[in-house]
Amino acid sequence: MLQREVKDPRLQGMVTIVEVEVTKDLRKAKIFVSVYGATDTRQKAMEGLNRAKGFIRHELWKRLDMKRVPEIEFVLDERVDHALKIERLLRERS
Repeated sequence: MLQREVKDPRLQGMVTIVEVEVTKDLRKAKIFVSVYGATDTRQKAMEGLNRAKGFIRHELWKRLDMKRVPEIEFVLDERVDHALKIERLLRERS
């Protein structure tokens, strides 16, 4: 859906859904995303994702045939960047 249907140019880069946490009552969903690129690219991608929330929820409602679709919160997942930084620091010390 993000690659083919959301027409926001800010999402043209590499945006990957890493993890989704849904509350037990299915009212809220945290969607962790990784965005490849510089800080400004990540910022723009997050703006695009937040702008597309309504469209995404509507499409999920249609496709999943659910009575209620969770509220969506996009969270930038920086774990990969953190791991790369640690790896670089370890290499520098070797």
